[in-house]
Amino acid sequence: FSPNNDGINDLLYLIGLLPENLISFTVYNRWGEIVFETNDILAAWDGKYDNEDVPMGVYAFTIQYINAGVIQIRSGNITLVR
Repeated sequence: FSPNNDGINDLLYLIGLLPENLISFTVYNRWGEIVFETNDILAAWDGKYDNEDVPMGVYAFTIQYINAGVIQIRSGNITLVR
């Protein structure tokens, strides 16, 4: 995603989950520090941490959610480009 205020792909948000099924969505920097965390399906990451732009790079994420009564965990990478 590209949080550069051009109105295109400026926010990173989840799609495809029911609000009641999300447990957490967490984004980590390369050192494993949490730069964004929410349990609100409507919340979006704007590429900031402590009100400062984070640098371009690859960020890891985890999503914990409930599927058919079972807690699932998915993880992957997000590339942030400015």
